[in-house]
Amino acid sequence: MKKGLMVLLLAMLVCAPSSNAGTKLVEVSLGGTNIKLPAPGGFSEVSEVSPQTRSQAERLTIPQNRLLAYFVPDADLERLKKSQGATLEYQRYTMVQTLRAAESLNMSTQDFRGLAQRVRQEQGQFPERDREQAQAYVDDASDRLSKERGVAVDLKVGQPQALGVFADGDDYIASALLAKMKAAMGEKSVEFVIVSASGFLRVKNKLIFAWVYSKYDSQEDIDWVRAAAKDWIQGILSANQPGT
Repeated sequence: MKKGLMVLLLAMLVCAPSSNAGTKLVEVSLGGTNIKLPAPGGFSEVSEVSPQTRSQAERLTIPQNRLLAYFVPDADLERLKKSQGATLEYQRYTMVQTLRAAESLNMSTQDFRGLAQRVRQEQGQFPERDREQAQAYVDDASDRLSKERGVAVDLKVGQPQALGVFADGDDYIASALLAKMKAAMGEKSVEFVIVSASGFLRVKNKLIFAWVYSKYDSQEDIDWVRAAAKDWIQGILSANQPGT
């Protein structure tokens, strides 16, 4: 019962009717600069298959960021295509965002290395103010979901646990963390843990964020998130090399 509730709550964030096929390569413009975003291995961009899913993801993106692409596992995409309005598990998903205020700015190598240094220094530091801001955002998302679904939805975020930087290069840095979630829908509730990897990338002098998420059950999920993020980061950088 608890697993079913968790699946339903996660699906509420992204589930929608389907169309034809997913996309393996997304092209976006940041301040007039064209950026190519290839899908991670085994994933597809969902916007063409399910515009409503994309719309849901955009509404759940913090106001300071812009969602550039939202990727789901190919198996989940196939279920969407076969059954409109299917309830999917979405135990793993990935997305790319950018900072709205930085879209028109060019980031130098020196600027990015300064950012990477701050990322390393702030590992494991989660000030109460940041946690409260994160919870305020989740509370807002809960209110929107409650109105859309006609049933009380309450999401809570526990104290994150930093897992450290696991990938670092001239134009990228990535770290991982665990976060405990508590979700309630009506009178039923469930707790679960999410492991996520956040990659900061400098692509054609533009800053983008690549996120990889998975439900956490064991060390295998942490290993998968790290490996998937490493491969995806290299794929994005390779797709945007001169001449590509």
